[in-house]
Amino acid sequence: MKLKLEQMNKVIETIVESMDENTLLLILGDHGMTQTGDHGGESDDETNAALFAYSPTPAFNGMWRNEEFKNKSSAHDNHNMCQAGLVQQIDLVPTISTLIKSGIPSSNLGSIITDLLPTAEGSLEEWNDVSKNARQILDYLTTYNSQHSLFSDADMEEINDKFTDALDADLSGQQQLKASTRKLLHVMIETRERCRSLWAQFDIALMTIGLGVFAAAASLLLCSVRKAKLWFAVTAICACVGIYTSSSYLILTLQCIILSLCALISPLQPNTKKNSLPPLTFPLVISVLVVPFCLTSNSYVINEDDASVFFYVSALLWTYISTLKCQVDRYGVPTKRFNPVGRSSKRQSVFTYMRKLFLQGRLMGVLGLILVARFCKQFFICRPEQTWCYSKGLNNDDQPGTHGIAQEDQINQPSTIYWRLGIGFVSLVVFTYSVKNFIRNGGNARKALSAPSTAPVFFIPIAALFTFVHWAVQAGSTSKTVSVEMANQLNFIPLTVYVMLFLSVVWWLLSPVDVHLMYPDRYGKYHDQRHPLSRRDLLRMYYQVMSNDKTSAIQGTPSGVPPAAFGLYTLVSAAMIGIGQVVLMFAILLSDLNYAPVYVMLMFSVYILLELISSHEEGEDFSLNDSEEIRASWSGVACWVLSCTFWWFATGHQTSISSIPWDSAYVGYQGSHKTVWIPALMVGTNVFASQILHTIMLPLVLLWPISRASLFMDRKKKKFYDSEHVLLLSKQFRPALEDLIIKHLTLHGFKLLGCLVSAYFHRRHLMVWKIFAPRFIYEVVSFVVISFVSIIVYAFMLLFGKYYQSWIDTMNDANEQQFLK
Repeated sequence: MKLKLEQMNKVIETIVESMDENTLLLILGDHGMTQTGDHGGESDDETNAALFAYSPTPAFNGMWRNEEFKNKSSAHDNHNMCQAGLVQQIDLVPTISTLIKSGIPSSNLGSIITDLLPTAEGSLEEWNDVSKNARQILDYLTTYNSQHSLFSDADMEEINDKFTDALDADLSGQQQLKASTRKLLHVMIETRERCRSLWAQFDIALMTIGLGVFAAAASLLLCSVRKAKLWFAVTAICACVGIYTSSSYLILTLQCIILSLCALISPLQPNTKKNSLPPLTFPLVISVLVVPFCLTSNSYVINEDDASVFFYVSALLWTYISTLKCQVDRYGVPTKRFNPVGRSSKRQSVFTYMRKLFLQGRLMGVLGLILVARFCKQFFICRPEQTWCYSKGLNNDDQPGTHGIAQEDQINQPSTIYWRLGIGFVSLVVFTYSVKNFIRNGGNARKALSAPSTAPVFFIPIAALFTFVHWAVQAGSTSKTVSVEMANQLNFIPLTVYVMLFLSVVWWLLSPVDVHLMYPDRYGKYHDQRHPLSRRDLLRMYYQVMSNDKTSAIQGTPSGVPPAAFGLYTLVSAAMIGIGQVVLMFAILLSDLNYAPVYVMLMFSVYILLELISSHEEGEDFSLNDSEEIRASWSGVACWVLSCTFWWFATGHQTSISSIPWDSAYVGYQGSHKTVWIPALMVGTNVFASQILHTIMLPLVLLWPISRASLFMDRKKKKFYDSEHVLLLSKQFRPALEDLIIKHLTLHGFKLLGCLVSAYFHRRHLMVWKIFAPRFIYEVVSFVVISFVSIIVYAFMLLFGKYYQSWIDTMNDANEQQFLK
């Protein structure tokens, strides 16, 4: 510290020596610190800082504030050395504006520091400057109070009277001017403190009760109490009554008591799976304890993007290690020494064990995800506080950007543009082909005019083509001036993408079920594209409907073999993947060209993560023929939430206001929007694309271990008789889906709880409006978006079940008519 102070003294000395008589030097700190070096709190040591002013000309006019404030600050030793008393940082705004002969900002509440004016004390020039400042403050308060009712009518009338009386002063002599100036400054300072008492108030009691309600609700959901819906219905009714009667304290207190008691009593209820606390696995501990606790630190919020990589990778490694335990339990560990007689056979068993343990796709998938996570750090954008990741531009100036992507001046080089367009084109091709082929190979996308056979095959490729054309036009227009008429004409390109995506959504809502019957030939063989199908293909892709299946038993074929229901095995997951593809295409269009490969990597990482979660739950019995309930594990949902957080940062977002991609609102639109809802939808989809995608594809966490898991699962142990249509028709489907959604919302709710606690304790922190308040706003909006999308997904799944039941009824009616004939 001594060396740093000596260095700054030399810097100040050099500046002072080079100053002329028309220059004013101001040296100030943005905050103070305690004796231990801490800062950011609300103590006097932390909120007070020194202000040093110097000018070669003796123009300062008396330092009258020393006399006015000396008595008020005598109780504090750290104030006794003030040469001109206490001033506020907001006082610098009108002071500097007056010195440079500029207008004072209209929303200013600071008063001029007359000590710094080059006018004489008690002069008419000083009075004119101070009165101009006073009229500006009065006009601002009058306008603000008319819109927001900050003061009552009586208080506002009192403020007006004080300003009017102080401005109506006697200006006949120097002493009268001096007294009038001091009186007017006192009115301004008194009004400022009056406003401060209003804007700095916090209802601690109401904040505490609300925080208790939310914490109790999160704990209640974590315990998964059997009567959770009833309790939440009661609290919702209480909240409505409180809003209607304006009795916030009483109603919130009752809510807090009810939820707290329910959360405390729930673990003591009879020992059932619904009423017990979940096992504290590593991903769950990170989501419930570590992340919410870390959100109370400003250092963590600033570096949350790097921390998300660590938590995501750690959860993946834990899941992989936990699956090794299942492998050890299944194949055993050879521990005996090799003997000469059984040497070769024992070596063969060790080799088989190691091959099954490591050479399956599980290890390669985890390593691939870790490499992708490390690579995607290059796409993280910089927060304003992350000065170390700002790079130098061509003009040697600091330019905000990402950790690894070249800045704007390097991006616009022709060779770089070609590379970006090439990578974007390849990403779109891989994206569209992979999803279409994946759905088709799963046994869907075969029925004519159904959504799986229409949207991924026609609408999405057309949207991808026009998206690439839009990127090419945007890249070409960076070096050329485009007229307004030409820009309006070029808007048809992204508008075409919007039309294709809208048609895809409509198609998925109207015809999401891709199932039809495939009849055998006279030899009893089923054919797909003129090739006979093996029994394994029937089980994996088509799920042959047996004659004893009462829901869709159809007889009467020439060979006596029942027909195969085409697409039943992956009935629901195909629809969720297809809808996710539409949303992902929309997010790619709204985001920057640089992030096209990131969204493709997001798609493949979700696939690997689902396979990994499925392999982790391989030891659990997922048979639908058992009476026990099917539930997704807490650890699997926790990994899903950590993946959502990581990919939110990887797609180019930060929890700061300056990082909001406002340009997304003008993709395919010129000028001002006539409504706020359309730009809000476009910007919100870009910002919360990761949350929306992970919520839409959340049912896959439940469906994947049943029907689609193949990369990491033991194919010999795979239960092909468990398919999605059996789950869809069973009584376990809705409870399992509700349980999955509640778990997902609960873990996101714990993140929101951490932000609530952070905003509660740091409400007067120095960086509250810079760090903690934006983080809290982002998390609140994110939770609302996730909740809204969860409701839509739940409604779509119920609608899908009705569509499928309608198809079964149609097939049964056709079977009865054929039987009657």
